[in-house]
Amino acid sequence: MKYLIIGTGGTGAAIGAFLAADGKDVTFVARGNHLKAMLENSLTVESGIRGKFDVIFVCVKSYSLDEIVPVIEKAAYENTVVIPILNMFKTGAALKEKLPNVKFLEGCIYISAYIDGPGKVVQVGNVFKLFFGNPYNENVKAGMLEEIESDLKNAKITAGI
Repeated sequence: MKYLIIGTGGTGAAIGAFLAADGKDVTFVARGNHLKAMLENSLTVESGIRGKFDVIFVCVKSYSLDEIVPVIEKAAYENTVVIPILNMFKTGAALKEKLPNVKFLEGCIYISAYIDGPGKVVQVGNVFKLFFGNPYNENVKAGMLEEIESDLKNAKITAGI
């Protein structure tokens, strides 16, 4: 599966790093000083999104949702699922209004991580749990949620549907 992480702060960087360390195909979207520092430190970060993704984790602040709608639209195809992980209740429903042809789930994360400076994210403690579900009864490809859960668990993230 191909994963797109929109927002490489404490949450997004942690999810993507754990998945990438387990050999998964992960692409990050970053901006500003954070992107500049990541590029200067030889991380592979593409400025444009190429191709389509099976799973998109949205890990931005709620005030950035309008900015990422075109990114999701470009990166999604008919079987893509989008899992919002951010500081807003029912984010999937809010995004679904803007992108009715995309499958949105809902997610919740338990982690203590923060940006220590541009390009540097620190995880504090051992708690890293990510739960997600399909409260809107999206027509998700059979077995896909279980595969995402398995990928997260294999990446050493406590996960559940």
